[in-house]
Formats: sequence, structure tokens, C-alpha cells
Amino acid sequence: LPLRLVRWAAAAAVAVPSQLLRLRPADEGEGEGEGEEESDGETSAVALAAAKGPEAARPKKRPTPPPLSHPRLLCTLKGFSEGVTGAALSQDGALAAAVSSDRTLRVFSGLRQAGSGAPLPTPLIANVRLDFGTACSISASGRNVLVATAAGRRLLAYSLSPKLQLRREFDAAAVHPAPLSAAILAPNSQYIVTVGSEGD
Repeated sequence: LPLRLVRWAAAAAVAVPSQLLRLRPADEGEGEGEGEEESDGETSAVALAAAKGPEAARPKKRPTPPPLSHPRLLCTLKGFSEGVTGAALSQDGALAAAVSSDRTLRVFSGLRQAGSGAPLPTPLIANVRLDFGTACSISASGRNVLVATAAGRRLLAYSLSPKLQLRREFDAAAVHPAPLSAAILAPNSQYIVTVGSEGD
């Protein structure tokens, strides 16, 4: 299930507007109309009962969206085996981070060359242990990624140098009874803002 990266404005940094972000099942064909199947129309949000464990909190498959065609489309960021649950772009537009219900965090680099035809570097990948990420953000320096998890309601702080690895964990379960829907690092990386999925 890939991310689509588009150029938002000709003179601005690369951005990924939510209305242009599309998910595609791994078995969908590359061309229009290939590999499409009729969906039963069922959609679901992340299950809010964290007591049932991460498996119960994983979102169900969504209907297959139509192929995206847009003049500002720069590239497609692939590799996810399930739906993307959160994505973030660095301030300089060079990095993108995304989490998925396949329990991975992927960090894509080299996005300034997106659209030039040159292949992008292989993304950095980390597994979210016994859970999956629902939101992520990149620090202003581009050296750290923050991931919020579903069932455990944890905040996972990863560093990108010298490799993608987990550095710290914060427990947010005491203040958030349901999976987190957003987690944002302050520009100085000294504070974290979190938002729950039940208005908390």
C-alpha cells in the first residue's frame, strides 16, 4: 500500500495533501483498471477497546480507491503490506515517515530528487513491537521520529543516525484511554503534544 508524494505548489516545499494521499492494495495492478475488485463498501476505524489487544485494534481493509492521476504527482512510496495509518514530512521536504497497520515504521529519504526520474534510496525500516503506529512526526532537525501506538498508547522515539533505532519510550496510557490519533514533536524536541481518538 503506497504513499503518493505530490508537489503542492511550484515555489513551495514538497507536501502531501491529505486529499491526494491514496492507499493501494499490494495486488492492485500498475495500470488503470488492472487488479481492481469490487469492494463490499465496509469501512472501519481503529477499534477503541485497547484491552482486546493490538490485533483487535488493527483497522479492517478499506475499499480500494481509484488510481490517482494528478499533474503534481512526484512519486509513489511503496512497501507497505497493509494500510498506512499515519504519515509525516520533514520541514525541509527531504524526508517522509509513515506507519502502517503492518507494524512497520518506514522513513523515506532523498525526496528532494522526487520526480527527477532517479530512484529513491531504500527506506529505513523499524518494526513496532507487539503493536502498530497510529501517528508519527519528524523532529525539526530531521534526526528523530516519534511514533504513537494503538493498543499500548505508547510514544516511541526513534533516532535516524547512525541507523533507525528505538531510543526512548513514553507511556501515555494513563491520560489516553484509546489509541492516539496524533503525536507532534515541538520544534526544539523538548515537548510532545498528543491527541487521543476519543476527544481526550
